[in-house]
Amino acid sequence: QVKRDNKNINVKEVMDTWILQMNHPLVTVTRDCNSENSLVVRQERFLLNRNAPETGKYTSPF
Repeated sequence: QVKRDNKNINVKEVMDTWILQMNHPLVTVTRDCNSENSLVVRQERFLLNRNAPETGKYTSPF
């Protein structure tokens, strides 16, 4: 737990709504083997189960 504005916030509860749901951004970074100084960055939606309905309910402590 952390305290913000004299209010206790359960960090696990907040983070579980982000990391245990589908559709949060998944960023993958890989090194480009054809170039010494290049990276390839790709972003996609995280889908644990492609057949699950979208909920999109994320908790914010702010």
